[in-house]
Amino acid sequence: MFLPQGKNMGVYQILNTVNSKKYIGSTCDLRRRKRQHVYRLRHNKHYNLELQKDFDEYGENVFAFLVLELVDDRKLLKDKEQEHLDSIKPEYNVSTKAKSSDAHLVLNKHSQKKRSKTVKQLWVDGHYDHLKGAERVFKAGHAPNLGREFSKEWRENISKSMMGEKNPNYGKPKSKKFMEALSKTYSGAISPEGKVYTPIINMNKFCKEHNLDNGSMTRLMQGKQKSSKGWVKFEG
Repeated sequence: MFLPQGKNMGVYQILNTVNSKKYIGSTCDLRRRKRQHVYRLRHNKHYNLELQKDFDEYGENVFAFLVLELVDDRKLLKDKEQEHLDSIKPEYNVSTKAKSSDAHLVLNKHSQKKRSKTVKQLWVDGHYDHLKGAERVFKAGHAPNLGREFSKEWRENISKSMMGEKNPNYGKPKSKKFMEALSKTYSGAISPEGKVYTPIINMNKFCKEHNLDNGSMTRLMQGKQKSSKGWVKFEG
């Protein structure tokens, strides 16, 4: 099926043209979902182990990404996927039930803390790889830097090793967005001690000088948050 330019919702199929096995899914952005599948398969990080196995065995060229149906209403996306699952019965799909993989989850604070605790525990245990759905194996029996404290000298040496020509971005032209951010002037900020800094011409430089987070301070200047580490916006 021809896929128009832009962002399109719909149901898609990944077809193995050698053994005719199929995988069916749905998404709010077909082009983006295709890129995600290809990236994960190429880097051996796909969550569908059977699909990954055949991809490694047969190669990328035997797989085709096909659009089964374009969907205009997001509420119908899951139902449309289920219709195709019931009709085609794809071999790669682990579950026969459609899932709202693109749904935006709004978690309350309790749920956020619970999820954070679970993820931290997975790293501490060092057993589970969420991308492959399999156990993670470490030579030492745990994550390499688990419980390790890095000295100030060690951190400074790492920083120095990435400066100048050793930095992978050294000499590369800066993006237009980056340059605009550097040249943007803000009204100013008031420190926790009450000192006024106005105007702020280079936010990135200002944050480095005062040990502040660039993103938080930018949001502060834009009125998206009230304070950052005790700093508030100067309304001059």
